[in-house]
Amino acid sequence: MQNYKIWMKKAGSLFLCCILSGVGCISCNNAKSSIQTKQTENTQSGFSCGSGELTDIANYIGSPVKLRYIQDGETHNECEITDKQTVDSCMNALQTLQIGKEIEVRTMDAGETFLFEFKDGSVFVLSFESGNLLKNGVCYETKGYTMLQQLIKNYYEKNVSLRLRIRYHEIKYKKIPRVHGLN
Repeated sequence: MQNYKIWMKKAGSLFLCCILSGVGCISCNNAKSSIQTKQTENTQSGFSCGSGELTDIANYIGSPVKLRYIQDGETHNECEITDKQTVDSCMNALQTLQIGKEIEVRTMDAGETFLFEFKDGSVFVLSFESGNLLKNGVCYETKGYTMLQQLIKNYYEKNVSLRLRIRYHEIKYKKIPRVHGLN
């Protein structure tokens, strides 16, 4: 039973990754041909799965309960988000992403990872490099990423930086006990 649960978690995550990277669409009977059609219609800008298919998948797997955001730049920053409104907004922003063709340009110190955790404990992971989807070591052109990035930035500014300012204030104005004989 345990192996079955692990397999189902991996299969669900793989399926959602395939959809986001444009490998198949859930609402079409023949996913491969629909994607090939989209590719041949517009080869310059790549292709994308319509937001309707991603909405169907999101409804099927449920909504995440927690999001862990990891930013690997010049410094390593992590933020755990449990605010339902922010997590749902990020999931909705993911559904509007347009994944395009494979690109050769790679960058360092510009990685971002989103780990969505669901009620059943399964985790859905997406990685980006300079705003482009990173999957199996290959980068794909991505449009609409700035909206997702802005949601994280707004949450971070409201919550995390506030906690840091409070902590700084506590440290700065902490009373230091006087040591007798040193004054």
